[in-house]
Amino acid sequence: ALGVLLSGFVISKFKPSARYMAAWNVFVGLLSVVGCIAYAFIGCPGNEQSMIINIPEGGPNSITTCNSACYCDYVPFSPVCGENNMTYISPCHAGCRQEIIDGKGKKIYSDCSCIANNNSLNHVKGSLSELWQNTTLSAAVTSVAEPFAVLKKYEKPLPTFGGHATAGACPVNCFVQFVLFLSVMCCLKFIGATGRASNFLVTIRCVPERDKTAAMGFGMMLACLLTFIPSPIFFGWLLDGLCLVWGKTCTNKGNCWLYDPLALRYTLNFTAAAFIFIGTIFDVGVWYLVKNLRIFDEEVKKTDAGTEEEQETMLAKEKL
Repeated sequence: ALGVLLSGFVISKFKPSARYMAAWNVFVGLLSVVGCIAYAFIGCPGNEQSMIINIPEGGPNSITTCNSACYCDYVPFSPVCGENNMTYISPCHAGCRQEIIDGKGKKIYSDCSCIANNNSLNHVKGSLSELWQNTTLSAAVTSVAEPFAVLKKYEKPLPTFGGHATAGACPVNCFVQFVLFLSVMCCLKFIGATGRASNFLVTIRCVPERDKTAAMGFGMMLACLLTFIPSPIFFGWLLDGLCLVWGKTCTNKGNCWLYDPLALRYTLNFTAAAFIFIGTIFDVGVWYLVKNLRIFDEEVKKTDAGTEEEQETMLAKEKL
């Protein structure tokens, strides 16, 4: 609203030509393209990694060793945060066998066969550090995938599973990215709103007086046919292709519970940037075609006065 009011004040005070207004619309379009591209790189890597790392290779509903006896195919999406700071699709996918509610009413799941116990993990880390001090042992390890095999060979304890989890996804600190996203969005919304008044003026001035209503109705019809109707269908199709966890019903596939956040950011923002860029190309065409368009009455009067003077001069020459 502030951008519309400010642009209206500037236009009424300085009365820019139609070409200046069209050029401003081109600038706003290009800035929107840059903003959409910037959105694609503002994300929360910690949240993306903690969610995706726990999706099995065969798909979210595939059976793994730790939850093979849990039958998780039709379990609703209910994320839990393990003590290893990883988010699991549901208590079932984490292999949790017991559920308790603490004094604060918070659900705690225990005996989770897919979650390593923190105490055993810390012990294993200490054992690994101790073993790596031995140069002979270090030379024996030829890849990063071997430490647990080395521990087993040297009869060191492997990590035990059966940790606990709490209801809800693991908290991730994304405050900086959130503030950055809000800042970019507010700037784009403010500058984008300043182009509405100029766009409206160019639209109603480029047609004769009797056709203004028809022109506005035709513009709204095109907006519905080309954007409002097909865009939900198209972007819904894109979103379906980025789903990681689909809900299941007895007869069909349900709603999507979890999307791939990285692919979602890139796909949606780059696609939106491409469509806005196409619209900006049309704005460039408008800028070229409105070079002789008069927006304000003063410009029209000056043009009419100039035309009358030219006609009088021509009549005087004919009389001579």
